[in-house]
Amino acid sequence: MGLYVTRSVKLRKSTKKPQAPLLPGDVALLRQLEDEKKRRKEAPEKLKNLGKAPIPWQVSTDTDLGVVMKSILSRQWVELEEKTIHHELYAMVHTFRASLPPLLLVSQIYGVFPHSSTYIDREINKERKAGRVRLLTVNQGDSNDLLIDSAAFYAAMGEGRHINKLKAMLQNAPEATWLGINALRNAGLTDQEVSQLVQEGHLSIDPGNHQVRYIMTPMQGAFLKLVTSGRTWLLKTLMANKWKELPENNIQEKLDSSKGYWRNLKGLSLEYILFDAVGSGWIDGFNTPIGRGWKVLRTR
Repeated sequence: MGLYVTRSVKLRKSTKKPQAPLLPGDVALLRQLEDEKKRRKEAPEKLKNLGKAPIPWQVSTDTDLGVVMKSILSRQWVELEEKTIHHELYAMVHTFRASLPPLLLVSQIYGVFPHSSTYIDREINKERKAGRVRLLTVNQGDSNDLLIDSAAFYAAMGEGRHINKLKAMLQNAPEATWLGINALRNAGLTDQEVSQLVQEGHLSIDPGNHQVRYIMTPMQGAFLKLVTSGRTWLLKTLMANKWKELPENNIQEKLDSSKGYWRNLKGLSLEYILFDAVGSGWIDGFNTPIGRGWKVLRTR
């Protein structure tokens, strides 16, 4: 018969009261508190503002307007490499870029010249009067007014009997942004030819005045859609931040990885987008301990 040794265990009575089961409302409250705690933990810190940041692309006060225009256009695109995107998308982007006239926004000039807008407008008007640049008005008094080198403008018009009549009119009126329907008729253009010029993108109808035709260049609408998309993307990206600000390198990372960057923005460079956003007063730059930051100044 085996011998077994046993230990007696003294059971202690719990002094804690049993917890009441959580009600659905309590569960929801706890979840809300946890979510709030998580949001506070993940919320970005406000960037330390060390003062206004110098903008590296701003040109000197004596720089020629034509040089500034070429500089802006030279920074329009990120380099297009077939190995980085799908072949069909590459072909689409390449074709679009090649078809786009060398347009730029007046606001981009404001963003590059360290002068008041009054000075810049005076310089633009001087170049217009000399016939070196053409101003294309989108809406009267709108910051979306466009500039294009006159030689490029006339080259984009192409050839044709009706086009040559319009070209002669415009060369005699280098500062004109619109033409009256009677002036077009007096220049020998029939109503059918005027309609053809509208269809081809050389003129547009003013919805508020059917006696007026605004001067355009082909692909002008596509250009405006592109730059507006770039501006909208930048503002939405900054507005998504609690403080409506981000370091520039963070913006660049978001742009590089954004969905539809090549399909919608056709590889616009961040610098080119910033020219417009700064010049039109949407954003401003400031120094931070981690480099230049950008903040939203207005939303309308």
